[in-house]
Amino acid sequence: MRGRFSLSFVMGITIIVLSVQPTLAYTSTSHNAEETPSYVVFMPLITLNYAPPSPTLLPNDPYYTSQWALDRTNAPRAWRESDSSLGKGVLIAVLDTGADFEHVDLTAKLRSDIDKDFVNDDDEAQDDHGHGTHVAGIAAAATNNEEGVVGLGWDAEVLPLKVLDKNGGGSLAKLVNAVYYATDQGANIINMSLATDADYNLQCSQFPALLEALQYAYEHDVLVVVAAGNDNDDAGKVVPANCPYVLTVAATDSSDTRSYFSNYGSVIDIAAPGQNIYSTKLGNKYGTKRGTSMAAPFVAGLASLVWAKFPEYTPDQVSDTILNNAIDLGEVGRDTRYGCGRIDALAAVAHGITGDTVCRTDALSAADHSVGNIPGQAFVLTPETPPRHNVSAETFVAGHLIVRLNLDRTQDTLMSEYNIETLQTLANDIVLVRVPLGAEWDTAQKLMVEGVIEYAQPDYRVFAQ
Repeated sequence: MRGRFSLSFVMGITIIVLSVQPTLAYTSTSHNAEETPSYVVFMPLITLNYAPPSPTLLPNDPYYTSQWALDRTNAPRAWRESDSSLGKGVLIAVLDTGADFEHVDLTAKLRSDIDKDFVNDDDEAQDDHGHGTHVAGIAAAATNNEEGVVGLGWDAEVLPLKVLDKNGGGSLAKLVNAVYYATDQGANIINMSLATDADYNLQCSQFPALLEALQYAYEHDVLVVVAAGNDNDDAGKVVPANCPYVLTVAATDSSDTRSYFSNYGSVIDIAAPGQNIYSTKLGNKYGTKRGTSMAAPFVAGLASLVWAKFPEYTPDQVSDTILNNAIDLGEVGRDTRYGCGRIDALAAVAHGITGDTVCRTDALSAADHSVGNIPGQAFVLTPETPPRHNVSAETFVAGHLIVRLNLDRTQDTLMSEYNIETLQTLANDIVLVRVPLGAEWDTAQKLMVEGVIEYAQPDYRVFAQ
């Protein structure tokens, strides 16, 4: 049988046409020719937009195979696409329980020269809980070192700042202090895998000190990534998830479904893996944890890859790159469960801010947040009108007030005139004031009425998520 090949173009597709020509079949009883059927076979070769699969860069860390989230987020192809810019030169500040400085997979990545413990007020952010160690490993564990696990931010460095205690709890005062410190130490990214309890139903506008700290970080080109919280509730009730100047991260499972515990709502910007996440643990060990706390450092790690490849980007451009290159999940476009979708590391580093879609471009905007409208929102000034949420000893640190001073008075004068026990400067004229237990409301009222302070707020508790 003889055939003939020809090339044709159909709707932008190059095809090969195999036309089988008629043949003559002879029989022993007849000299009449029989014509056999002709066949046309279409064999697609290549589309005009076809590109071969991106090559992968696989690290030699033995537990890489236990880290399902890296393959799901296209990390191996993103690393190859990033080439020599695997997060190198990018500093991720992890505001958490600290980090294990003796861990073989972290010790080379931790900035032990500038770490700080805001809980115990010293210069060694040693982890005594385990949460921060796990978070740090997800973001940027030592990679391709033939040890343990892989960090998404392959070559990025980690600045551990301890703001949560051995029980996984902390306060907004320590958080505020650490945000300023991380910014001043040159952090490019701040990861906060912590939140207030959704039952508090707090709005970020009630906390001017935190708002000002986040604005300070943003204006100094720092990208802040925060966990959405694990209450299976509206993240709009949770600080700092509902704050401006941040990327708020929900959690997904291995099936790309919202994790059952993950908070949701209009403040969700992006989603990332947060269940059965394998990473570093205390005592030079490894293991799994779950939570939006685990999802946030995946976004921080990806941001380090984006920033290393596009060092001229602003925080807004890094944010846009991550959001607009995400894999859309749930409802078409941005929704309340996944935000713009689940992160895609390859698409982000390959496309940059020129993604195929525009999901959101204002994630870090301060719009609709009353940053400057402080009086009456920051703190209720009279004991007769308590805050709208239930105030108890568990919601804030008793005897603490966070205030902004507006008078040039010495600390000694303030302490003697207003029954203040101690003062601790958090940043500039933002001060943590300690007063006798039960005197918080009366002290705040007196300070406000006499014009000593611009605002006062309780030192609310935050927790690892």
